[in-house]
Order: sequence, then structure tokens, then C-alpha cells
Amino acid sequence: MDTGATWINGELLRCSFCGRAQRKVAKLVAGPGVYICNDCVTLARSWEPLPHPGRSCSFCGKWAPEAGRVAGQGAVAICGACLDLCDQIIAEEQAG
Repeated sequence: MDTGATWINGELLRCSFCGRAQRKVAKLVAGPGVYICNDCVTLARSWEPLPHPGRSCSFCGKWAPEAGRVAGQGAVAICGACLDLCDQIIAEEQAG
């Protein structure tokens, strides 16, 4: 098995937004059964908000508009508050 990545139940962890494997990204932030890579955290700020007012954030579960702006790719979505938290996690890891 790949020593540069995490495997769960025989499956390599991947970004739920872009599909890239953990070993192909600088950081993979985990949520409840969902993952986002550092590149998608940056890109998500430029994605169009999802048009569905009933769409929830895949990380915190809050529903739009309670969660504020919710953006996503495919079946997964992330709100601004969770993006901010992901930025903090990535910055703390980079700082050492």
C-alpha cells in the first residue's frame, strides 16, 4: 500500500470535490465522511453559490441560508465558515 497516503477499509482517501488522491495534494482536510484538498479550499471561494436553497454543507450539515453561502462540486458542498476553518487548519499545519 502507498505509504504517503491514508487508507480506510482498503480505499485511498481522495478529495471529495476534485477526486485527487491524498498523496497528490499538499493537505487533505477531513470532515464527516467528506474530504477537501488545499487546492479546492482555495478554489471553492470562487465557485458559484449553489442554486438550491435547501442544500446543506457536507462538513457541518448546516442548511443554506443558515450556513450562508454554500458552494460545491457534484454531490458535495461547503459553506464559508467551514472554508475558513479549513484555511486555519492548513495554515496551522504549514506553520508547524
